[in-house]
Amino acid sequence: SPSPEALAAAREEGRKEAIAEMAKKMEESEAEAEATHEGELNDLLVCLGQEESKKEALYARLLEKHGETEADLDTLLVECVADDGDDEDEEEEE
Repeated sequence: SPSPEALAAAREEGRKEAIAEMAKKMEESEAEAEATHEGELNDLLVCLGQEESKKEALYARLLEKHGETEADLDTLLVECVADDGDDEDEEEEE
C-alpha cells in the first residue's frame, strides 16, 4: 500500500495538472470569444458605414431635388426622430 506521503504527492500532482488544464481551456475560450466579438464588431462597423453612405446619398438627393440646406435636413431629421419617440410613448400609454 502506498505511503501517506506518496498519496499526498500524487494528489498534489493531480491537482496541479487539473489547474493547468483548466487554465489552458480558459485561455482557449477567451481567445475564441475575443475572435467572435471582434468579428461581430467588424460586421457592425460595416453596417454602420453602409447606413452612413445611404444617409449621405439621400442628403445629396434631397439637396439636389429640393434645394434644402444640410442644416435644414439635420433639423428635419431631429424632428423625425423626436416624432418617432413621441409615437412610441403614446403606444406605451395605451
